[in-house]
Amino acid sequence: MLELFMNPDLVVAAGGLKKLQDTIINDWIGPVFILAVAAFGLMFIKDRSWRSILTFVAIAAIVGVLIFAGDDFFDSDGTLTRTAKNTAKDIDGAG
Repeated sequence: MLELFMNPDLVVAAGGLKKLQDTIINDWIGPVFILAVAAFGLMFIKDRSWRSILTFVAIAAIVGVLIFAGDDFFDSDGTLTRTAKNTAKDIDGAG
């Protein structure tokens, strides 16, 4: 079964999917996200609803980090993945 995952053809296909993911995020999702944030921000400024714009900016910042830096957190060697693995090892070792 392990030979199936170690197949060089699958590794090349996975590399191609990674490039496709990067292209979609950088060329499509990113600009649409920035345009949507700007449009809603201008709408809140026009209506002078300052509490709504502050809430919106905070949520947009969190979503922006997840969109643009999601791989750094959730990839196989990402920060949050590594932290979760280490915590699971600590819990497993303690029990």
